[in-house]
Amino acid sequence: AADAAATAAAAAAAANGNDGADASTASDRSTEATDLSRLPLPLQLRLAQVQYNARHPHTIPVHIALRDWMELAVPLVYGVWNTEAFERGNHRTEGDGYRREVYEGMVQKCLDAAKPFKNFTHRSC
Repeated sequence: AADAAATAAAAAAAANGNDGADASTASDRSTEATDLSRLPLPLQLRLAQVQYNARHPHTIPVHIALRDWMELAVPLVYGVWNTEAFERGNHRTEGDGYRREVYEGMVQKCLDAAKPFKNFTHRSC
């Protein structure tokens, strides 16, 4: 169903003279929003706070950004990731060799949010 919707959106974009990039971007955002909606609410809120801090690095003190970042990073790295509940396709298990795409995306978002603060490598943290 999702493939059919993406194909229809791409066809509509092509008919309108677009190259389909807008449709695929919208589809990617929709998929990402769906993935994030499966996460526990505290994790969603921590991610939102970290992303806000990354968008406003000049107004957020570095030590506050580091605190918020650690509140997201520590559960991601040391917590149990419920593959069956959080990943696409609820038939997945921890040991089936499946690449945990939502988890990898969350870790990448976490790493990206540290970049405006020079990955928290300076002494002011």
